[in-house]
Amino acid sequence: MQYSKGKGDFKVDIGVFEKGIEVFIPVVPIGTIKREEMEISEVKVTYTTIKDETMEYVHDLIKRKDSCRVFYGNHDELLYEFQLDSSSWIYPNKLITR
Repeated sequence: MQYSKGKGDFKVDIGVFEKGIEVFIPVVPIGTIKREEMEISEVKVTYTTIKDETMEYVHDLIKRKDSCRVFYGNHDELLYEFQLDSSSWIYPNKLITR
């Protein structure tokens, strides 16, 4: 994960995960001051499959792109890449005031 305000990268290791299992990843590095404002600029998930393929998902908020690559030994294949669109949706007032 990369931060836009100089916090640098940090890595989270997950042993095994399967289809249907929710994975919660901490997005605040150790040593962060309470209530300090954070901006995540990129999230990268890299894992190795049972077939020894390495897959990498990248959610880049600076370039506003999502992509997925599969690495096979000395070459890689781009499975998908698309631009992220902004949303103008906001919380309704009735939800905020509760």
